[in-house]
Amino acid sequence: MNFNRSMGSSPLQSPYEGSLGKGILFVDHSVAGELQVTGKQVDGDGKILFFHGSRIEHDNSEKETINFYPNDMPGEIFTVMDASSSNYLSPIPEGYSGNATGFIVTRPGCYKITATIQNYQVEFIIEAKQESQ
Repeated sequence: MNFNRSMGSSPLQSPYEGSLGKGILFVDHSVAGELQVTGKQVDGDGKILFFHGSRIEHDNSEKETINFYPNDMPGEIFTVMDASSSNYLSPIPEGYSGNATGFIVTRPGCYKITATIQNYQVEFIIEAKQESQ
């Protein structure tokens, strides 16, 4: 992901500058309960801020769009109370739910994102690079 300090004409009403990203978490229906996603910068003090009211949608050209909804201020935890429900509007593999979120990475660097449901946990790393001017 490329890091952009200015969000320009973005409709976001956030006090934070940073780089926008999106993610989709697929959960097998055999696992029920609350899904919680957190993130942190591992090589600095940057934050990942998640949007709870975001949905990733597809139009007829199959281009993805993140739609943010009013009063959707970002938070450091993304929680899905019932992970068997989906907020992702594209086709989902049978037997799974899909939950999408938009997020802001506040600084360039390496970030770890952790998703937890029941006794299961998955971690993955993303890197936000400074854009060349």
